[in-house]
Amino acid sequence: MRYKILLSFLVFIICESSLFAQNKYNLSQFGNETVDFIKQPSKWDGNDWLRLGVIGSATFLTMQVDQPIRDAVLKDRSYFYSVPIEAGRIWGELYSPVVLFAGFAAHS
Repeated sequence: MRYKILLSFLVFIICESSLFAQNKYNLSQFGNETVDFIKQPSKWDGNDWLRLGVIGSATFLTMQVDQPIRDAVLKDRSYFYSVPIEAGRIWGELYSPVVLFAGFAAHS
């Protein structure tokens, strides 16, 4: 059932001409832009490669310390039912936007 919904959505997106009416987007333009996207790093200078290296290194280092930090933070769960945590949980529930919308609707 899920794959039928996904397939029908993809067919709608691909076949719907009004989505691409303003850009006159077609398959050859998609191919040209894909080739340009792949060739773009050959046009980078030293600063661009340095920026990529710094971002990649920072991401890798962050991934290395993620699990120890998570373990340290979750070790003490005494705060789990504290007022800020409960307020955030209640605010994130489904009934909060429904109540707010009903209040705004009643006000108007």
